[in-house]
Amino acid sequence: MKKTVDFLVSLYRDLKIRFGVAGLFLLASATVLLVAYRPLVDKVTAHAARVLNGCFQNTLATKATTIAFMLLAMYVIVGRYWKKLPSTAIITSVYVLLFVSYVRCAGIVEWEYIIPGKIAYIDMPLILSVLVIALYVIERCRIQLVNHPAGRTDKLLFDDPITDDAEDILGRMPFVKEFVNKIMACDTKQSAYSIGVVASWGCGKTSFLNLFVKELAARSASRFKIMHFSPWRFSEKTDIAFAFFKQLLKQVSNEDETLFRLIDNYAKWIVGESVASRIAPLRNEQQPEELFERISTILSARDERIVVIIDDMDRLDGKEILEVLKIIRGSANFPNLIFVAAYDKEYVVKAVCNVQNVENERFVEKFFQAELYLPLYSTEKIERFILDKAGEFLAADDYAQFKENYIEYKGIVVTEQPYKDFIRNIRDAKRWINSIKMEYSLLKGEVRICNLADVILLKLYFPALYNLLSYDYETYLHLANGYYVLWNEKHKADKHWTLFNRDKKDLWECDLVKRLSSDDKCRLKRVFARLLPDITSFPESKQFNDPFYTPRYFWGILQETDIPDGEFRELVKMEHGELKSRMHPEYIENRKTALLKHWRYFTPVDEKERLNALRMIFYACNNTQGLFCSQDIVYNLLNGFDMDKEQVAVILRTLMLENGASYYVSLLIKEIKNHFYDWDKIMSDAQFDEIQLKQLELAIDEELPVDEILSFLWITTSKQLKQKGDETYTEYVNDPNAVKILKQGIIAQPSKFLLRLIGTETHPSIEKKEWRPHNLISEAWPDWAEFERFLDTLPSTAQNDEYKDFFNKFKNNNYHAVEYEFKHRMHRVCKEN
Repeated sequence: MKKTVDFLVSLYRDLKIRFGVAGLFLLASATVLLVAYRPLVDKVTAHAARVLNGCFQNTLATKATTIAFMLLAMYVIVGRYWKKLPSTAIITSVYVLLFVSYVRCAGIVEWEYIIPGKIAYIDMPLILSVLVIALYVIERCRIQLVNHPAGRTDKLLFDDPITDDAEDILGRMPFVKEFVNKIMACDTKQSAYSIGVVASWGCGKTSFLNLFVKELAARSASRFKIMHFSPWRFSEKTDIAFAFFKQLLKQVSNEDETLFRLIDNYAKWIVGESVASRIAPLRNEQQPEELFERISTILSARDERIVVIIDDMDRLDGKEILEVLKIIRGSANFPNLIFVAAYDKEYVVKAVCNVQNVENERFVEKFFQAELYLPLYSTEKIERFILDKAGEFLAADDYAQFKENYIEYKGIVVTEQPYKDFIRNIRDAKRWINSIKMEYSLLKGEVRICNLADVILLKLYFPALYNLLSYDYETYLHLANGYYVLWNEKHKADKHWTLFNRDKKDLWECDLVKRLSSDDKCRLKRVFARLLPDITSFPESKQFNDPFYTPRYFWGILQETDIPDGEFRELVKMEHGELKSRMHPEYIENRKTALLKHWRYFTPVDEKERLNALRMIFYACNNTQGLFCSQDIVYNLLNGFDMDKEQVAVILRTLMLENGASYYVSLLIKEIKNHFYDWDKIMSDAQFDEIQLKQLELAIDEELPVDEILSFLWITTSKQLKQKGDETYTEYVNDPNAVKILKQGIIAQPSKFLLRLIGTETHPSIEKKEWRPHNLISEAWPDWAEFERFLDTLPSTAQNDEYKDFFNKFKNNNYHAVEYEFKHRMHRVCKEN
């Protein structure tokens, strides 16, 4: 099922690329018009049919001609053009199929039959249309199988040159055919002819030569022999001239023994040794000039010409290029030899001029009678290639984002598509697509595809800078409003930022960047403008400038502290019991940041997922110290329930209490009371206060340590302004209801609380301290006499007796602090609130 869906998606994308939105719209419009104006269509069709039938003779000759024409059309379509059917043929076939199927089956008129009762004449265009569409679908299936074979859905693109005109996506065949015409018309009776095929690196020179060789062989195989000579493939120890003449000998070894010996002797003069091994050179050695003339005479008399294909010249150094040029116009300038050399002229000229110490850029032109500059192909062809290949492995959402924001992007600052800064030819596109495909297979769904594409451009075109950032990006990036921007002069001028970021560095002052050309610096700035935009609005999920996601782009794989989207979705779908067993404390502790990010960007698909996400939040934050999910995330999830206020309030109360005593819940309520969000729509302050007090009760019931219980109490305090003379000050006042709950806990477990609720009025530096009952005791029992009566009810234990003794001394000192040496008191002293 998935393969079928993938194929249909691929087919749809190809249709959009081939015909555009306008073409598909016209097709849909024609269908709608056919239905809407059916009576008119029927009337016109019937009239046309009657006119045609009136002047039509259904004879045997007519049938034979029609069938012959049909077979010829099928042969042309299947035999020559089926792999590269033009867009117009496909879309026209769809139109014909729709229209003819309608008028044929609607019974509007009686049609003349070729085979009575079975095949009518009007079925001919119908059959051809079905054939064209079927061939197109078959070709798309073939491409799908090639690019997504069983068990290998991530097959990389090969950078091999093309060898067949069916693969000619750049439309070079017209130039190939014209080039063949020129080669066949060359006059080579007096000397060799040399032609340069000029294009920049990666622009298809080798592919052009392959197509040229195939076309030349198809048109004149008997008159031309092809000799491939790639000097770059020979090691530095092998002399290029030696290698050339050795290959030339192979071309004539089985034809003319005398010519073979002459070339071998001539090569011995040129390279200093015989290049043949199977026979000895001629005994009476002649001078090289005489040998050259004898070889030229023999070759000139032959009808056959040798085309020497020289590729990869722009991979040689200057001295090696000069050696090749000397062979072309010097030592091997024989009749009926045609040299076709492909090179990047800019590189070759620069390399030769450095060796020759000449400044004339036209020096190289002396060695070629003609130069063919391969035409630059339109960016639309590169764009179509990129989209076609990207569509084979990108998920539908990523493909749409990649196409809209990266390939078709038109912006105010960047007026061209971003890829054009780097991708200049098909080879560039293949390298880029292959790199994206490899990293995307590991990061699918975990990064933004456009940011990933930009990071890969950095890796491919600025590898040293990429390595620097991948190991030390925090030195050059600065957090502003929670997102990364480049550290720059503005930040350095701000003393506040400099104080806390002394180790930061300006990337543009880095030696690696300073050494770049001005063009490269501009390209680099445009990349960083996309990766690290100024945050003017809430950014998209998983952007590169989000500190949580930045490492993904450099590491190329998720770390143990991360959570893939698929895994998080599984967690959200789990029942609460299963979730608790999966999200054990160690799991949560190691993935705190990942959980916060997922909660922030999570969009539930239904009410159950919404509730499960909230339960996950309250459970994880309750069981992990330092993990706090802010009120805005909780509020947004609660606000999405399609329920009334009372129902949502019940859900929230249940969530806040189902994990028992939760300090996270208390902190969350404290934050909620600041009213950053409209919580009144969900729950009132009084209801939140009630939950706070319930949390304190749960802490006592669960017999948490006294310090933790007191934390639940402190969080219920409120600020109140107090007046003392002319001064106004703030005082934190305990909630009386919370103090009452604490009092019940003290009464229930006096041994646990009393010896901890002791305070001091003595400065911490003084060795001997004076102690008194904590202020909480005086709040819980405003009357010391009542507190004393409570103490009298306590059973006699070592701890209780010690506290009673301490309290009696405190009482006898007129309820003021006293020195006392405790034996049973715990080592930690509660701080005054």
